Amino acid sequence: MVRILYRVLLVLGCFCAIQLYSIDTNDKLGEVFSKGVTVDLREPIFKDGILSTDKGGVVTSDNIRIQARKIQYIKKVQDDEYIFKIIAEDDVMLEYSGTIFIGKRVEYDFHTEQGTVYGGRASFEPWYIGGDTIEFLPDGSFLIKEAFISSCENADSEWQFKARNIRIKNTNLLFAKNVQLRFLRLPMFWFPSLHVNFRDLLDFPVDYKARWGGNQGARISMRYRFLSRELWRGFARLDYSFKEGFGGGIDFTHTDADKNADLILRNYATYNSEENRQRYRFDGIYSKNFNDDNTSVNIQYDRLSDADMVSHYHDQNFNLKSAGNTLISLRHQEKSWIAQIFSRLRINSFQTIKQELPTVSLSLKPFEVGNSGIIADSSFKASYLDFEYAKDTPKSYVNFNSIRVSANGDIYKPFRLGSYLTLTPGVGVRGIYYGNSYDFSDKWLGIAVANCELKTLLSRIYDDHMHTIEPYIAYKYFGRPTTPISDHYIFDIHDGLSSLNLMCFGIKNSIYKKSNDEISRLITIDIYGNAFFDNATLSKTIPKLYSDIEWLPCNNIACHSNIIWNLSKNRLDKFAVRADYTRNEDFAIGIEYRHRGRFDWRKADRTDFLLDNFYKESVLQASQLSDKHDIILPRLCYRFTPNWTLVGEARHAWNRDSEPNFNEYKLELTTLMRCHWEIKFSYQHKKYDKRFALRVALETSKPKKNHNTSPEFLSWN
Repeated sequence: MVRILYRVLLVLGCFCAIQLYSIDTNDKLGEVFSKGVTVDLREPIFKDGILSTDKGGVVTSDNIRIQARKIQYIKKVQDDEYIFKIIAEDDVMLEYSGTIFIGKRVEYDFHTEQGTVYGGRASFEPWYIGGDTIEFLPDGSFLIKEAFISSCENADSEWQFKARNIRIKNTNLLFAKNVQLRFLRLPMFWFPSLHVNFRDLLDFPVDYKARWGGNQGARISMRYRFLSRELWRGFARLDYSFKEGFGGGIDFTHTDADKNADLILRNYATYNSEENRQRYRFDGIYSKNFNDDNTSVNIQYDRLSDADMVSHYHDQNFNLKSAGNTLISLRHQEKSWIAQIFSRLRINSFQTIKQELPTVSLSLKPFEVGNSGIIADSSFKASYLDFEYAKDTPKSYVNFNSIRVSANGDIYKPFRLGSYLTLTPGVGVRGIYYGNSYDFSDKWLGIAVANCELKTLLSRIYDDHMHTIEPYIAYKYFGRPTTPISDHYIFDIHDGLSSLNLMCFGIKNSIYKKSNDEISRLITIDIYGNAFFDNATLSKTIPKLYSDIEWLPCNNIACHSNIIWNLSKNRLDKFAVRADYTRNEDFAIGIEYRHRGRFDWRKADRTDFLLDNFYKESVLQASQLSDKHDIILPRLCYRFTPNWTLVGEARHAWNRDSEPNFNEYKLELTTLMRCHWEIKFSYQHKKYDKRFALRVALETSKPKKNHNTSPEFLSWN
């Protein structure tokens, strides 16, 4: 009985083991074969668990798609080994994680999610990458052996990067070592390693330039990107000038992960052995936004060996537009106020500069006083200012410094007069305290301000056109300052407060057109003038009349004009007219003519008349503020073939009083050759400089079908 029971238990145990093994095997087979794979083959043949064809087909899964002429789709268990893969040959095209590859043969295992493309190629616009084999790894990256990268489609291209192994992660991070740059199969440059964001490779790591002519003579330069990380980039530069000798430097750029901070550092030095002269430039910029962009910090510096260093070594990669500026700024903005701490320093002794050590400012947002309808606007600024002249300035110019504290306050209230008129009167004060002055004592400056503006807007509709008329008149009054200008320091135009009794008046006409539910402005004519009262420096109450005209007759033509008529001299002070025409994406042209009389002053703010009100015309005419000249400015952009573009502009000036006439022009001829190589030839003719330049670079950006060829983008550097 015991033996029988033992045999029954043994049989049951073996049966249970077999069932458990069977269940485990079925689970594993289900896990392997449950992956969603769609097979679409033409005239397939099935034998021994292999579905094959030589007539073509497509196999797709979650992240891969394979298309080929010959396909073997294998899904079986052999010798306790799970086989679930595909082998494809002839006209192979594979799409893996959004990237398309072509090759001679592909093997891919759906179980391990690994595969290999033999003789594979891929395109990452505008780059082409490939190698003997491309291995797909489970983490979504792929490894390319005996790899190449080029902008040419064919494998045996004129130029390419060559490396034994290249690994690309997330379709954009590239890692390679011992990289060679080859041209016509000859090694031209060697990179010990290349770790870059693949999109950064759109900026070619090596840039060569050559130029000749001009005051600086011939110059050859090279710039190499030796560091490329997701956040950091580093460049080494080396050049040789036949006039200055060898020069070189190191540059760095950094952008934080949130793209809220940028750091740019430029360092360059040159040495002329014949003259035993060293020259240098070290400059940089750091900016950062934080606190939801309400707070920003900006730091920049520019240390120069001499005043000509910037112009002599001007380079588009070396121009931070901070020449000579060294400053620190911290700015914070809230809904009701803006505060800033600002410092400007002089670190180059050849500069004349107003140092701010530092300046603290606070501006309040205009607000309504209770429910009165009165708007209040105020600001405050405190500084320690140190005006330093350049070291070679004549001794008659003496440096000066002072504490300067200023406060501005204005209140105004708009009134509606009837249905069309708006009257806005206002009063205010300007106050400045100087801790030092010419007689070594402190000074208080106070001045009262009053203003009043009256304007209206009238309109009438004629079918699909509308005509608007906007007459306006504004009165501005500055009282007599408590301290005259001659008794306190002048650091800038804000210190030039003097009495002013001024009325501005004008009328503005505009015509609008409605077409296809779109409203466009056809023409605007603004005619205005200024009347000065109780003024001893001007011979007439209304010395000048102004007109600004903008005419847009059609979508591709724009015309502008600015005219100033001097009533006291009965002559033109300024006549400027400009016309721009854009025919299509391949052709644009523009021309501008300017005439300036000797009584039209150079001013940063054309609406500020404190200067005109204080100095007599004879004094201003004898200064550099007077700039009599006639000048014509033509511009042209013409793409006469898809790959050839000509850009030109010129300046011809004559009838000048203080300076000689000049004729300047610049031409740039650009062509796009094979494999995205761009060749640019330029000739620049300036007053004291003539320069040729030839640039050969890899233009890796995708060609744009619609270029902005309007002359608006043309500028003279």
